[in-house]
This record gives sequence, C-alpha cells and structure tokens, in this order.
Amino acid sequence: MVTQGLDIDARLDGDLGLLGLSGEARVESSAEIEAAFQRLPSDGAHHVLVDLSGLRFMDSASAGALLRAERQQRDRGARLVLHSLHRRVARLLDAAGLGDHFEVAGDEVEARALVSGGADPS
Repeated sequence: MVTQGLDIDARLDGDLGLLGLSGEARVESSAEIEAAFQRLPSDGAHHVLVDLSGLRFMDSASAGALLRAERQQRDRGARLVLHSLHRRVARLLDAAGLGDHFEVAGDEVEARALVSGGADPS
C-alpha cells in the first residue's frame, strides 16, 4: 500500500508479522500505519517485526502510531521489534524520548532472534 509518499508492506511469515515502512511517514499516513498494525494480529500474527530501513523521515504523529502499536502488542503478550533504523529515524525517536520504549534490532535476523529467544518484552 502506498499513501502520501509512504509505502507500507505488511505480510505474514507463519505467525510472525512483517511490516516494512519506506519513504516518509507523516501525519497524513499515520492512520494507515495504525490500520496495518491492527490487521496483522487479526490475520494471525503474534509478534511483529518492523523494517524501517527505507524510512527516510518520520514525524511525531507516525512515531505515536508506532508507540500505540507497541503498547497494543505488549497488552496482547506479544512483541514489536523495530529493526534496520535509518539514523535520522533513530535520532527522532531518541529526541522525542521514545528510544527506550521500543525493542530495536540491527537487522531482521537479529529481530527474529529476539522474538524467538523467548525473553520477556522490556
């Protein structure tokens, strides 16, 4: 799905939800981001891995959508792991005080290892 300069790729790999965001995540696309997160569990995803390697920009509304998705996952006893963050996105999350609210992995392999390791979400 492409919306307002943002490409959202959501798919399942077994019971693992894979969500990729690329382009620019702005307030106009935050509702679509939230809808994609909500669809994955209803489609059978337990944990969700979010690939941000192609995301060049994210505003505070989109960061809020990620935060709400992480809380929903935690409330379900599941995990949301961000991976492959562009340094601009990582700086934005840190500047907004959200860096410590997310589990972050360097790449998809590391993110899969986090959720398969069985450790409790932090």
